Parts: sequence; C-alpha cells; structure tokens
Amino acid sequence: MTDRLKLLYNEIDIWKFLNHNNICKLYQIIDDPDDQQIHLIMQYCDLSQIMNWNEENLQYNPNTKMEQFIIQAYNIQINSKIIFKQISQGVKYLHDSNIVNRDIKIDNILCKSDCDLNEHFKLADFSTAKKIQNNEYLFDCAGTPGFRGPEHQFSVDKGYDGKKSDIWSLGISIYTYVNLKLPFWKNSEFETDLASLNDEIQFRNENSNEFKDLINKMCQKEQQNRINIDEVLQDKWFDF
Repeated sequence: MTDRLKLLYNEIDIWKFLNHNNICKLYQIIDDPDDQQIHLIMQYCDLSQIMNWNEENLQYNPNTKMEQFIIQAYNIQINSKIIFKQISQGVKYLHDSNIVNRDIKIDNILCKSDCDLNEHFKLADFSTAKKIQNNEYLFDCAGTPGFRGPEHQFSVDKGYDGKKSDIWSLGISIYTYVNLKLPFWKNSEFETDLASLNDEIQFRNENSNEFKDLINKMCQKEQQNRINIDEVLQDKWFDF
C-alpha cells in the first residue's frame, strides 16, 4: 500500500466517526474497483475556503462573498471572531475526543451558508489526523510549513504534543486571517520552518492588545507553555 493510500484510509477511519456542527461531515465512501479510485462524498460548503491563496503575490486574499455573508447573517463586521470561535469549538470537540488534526490552516476552513447560526464554519481535511492516548507524543513531521509548530522540526528525536501543535496552527490561522499574511513565510519550506523556530511574530499597529495577547499565548515556541483549547475559547479577544 502506498503512503498516499495509507493517508486516505487513515482519514476515512477518523473522519467517518466525527459528528460536530463545526466539522465538515463525511457522508459516503465509494470504493470503485472499475477505475481504481476511492471517492469521498463530503458536506457541500457553498462559500468555499475563508481565504484564497494568491500564488503570484504569495499571500492570502479575502473571500469577499463569504465576508458579505457574515455581515448579513450575524449583523457584525468583526468576522474573524465569528469564524474562529466556531472553528475553536470544532477543535475542542476533536481534543475532547483525543483526536488531533495536525494540519489546521486557512485552506481547511470552509463556509456553508444554508445552516443554523454558529454552524457556518467547518474544519475539513483529516488526512493527518490521529487518535491519541492521553499525553501521547507523536514523532512524525505532519502539517504544512508556515502553519505547523517549530517542534515539528525535531519530531523524529523528541516528539511533540499533538494538541499543543494544533493550538499553534490555529493561532497562526487566526493571525493570517486578520493580517492577510503568514507570520513566518519565506522563500522555501526549510527557511519557513526555520523562521517559525527562531523569529518572533511581528504585529501590525492596528492589531489590538487582546489580539496580540491571544496569539502570543497560542504560539509560544515551547509547546508546553501554550494555552489549551478551553483557554482559547475563554479568551477575552472573542468578546464583542
């Protein structure tokens, strides 16, 4: 079995049991022997990703259609808090179930318009997700450069806490959505990973003190110093 196929079966094994309003649902698995392909039928999220990657400018662009929907549905301009409160609820569900995602990023956060309030934003893609035992350390370098924590660079030797790794990635996603750029993006994956290890996050002047405080607590270089998902959800930045 190829590594790619192993990832797919792993994704299916975890995803098919997940049931939360802020997790994109997997409805059906079609294993077609004729064309030797496996098709995953997932929940349709009509407004797509919350941001779109611009390869030319190497940055994320806002999904303006989604942003207009938030203003209409929630009667509020501060859409980042709406989005990431809901996604954090999805992450809490995973962590309470001892499941770690290990690839939380802007690209894997989708928006569905035709559902109840507080259910519009959904976490998708569980190809690197893993069911863990209490306090189990992981030793493979999963995740996406720019979003994964610095501890992934030493994963083979030292291992890492999957839940705290998710907190870092969630914090980077919040930062990226608010500031339209990744904090550690460089010219190569190696340089990007190195920057996440050595560089400090730079904030914009318009970033609030509450925002800076939350991101700093989520993106501590030492994983044991990061807050957990319950503390994220209780943070005052989400108040509005």
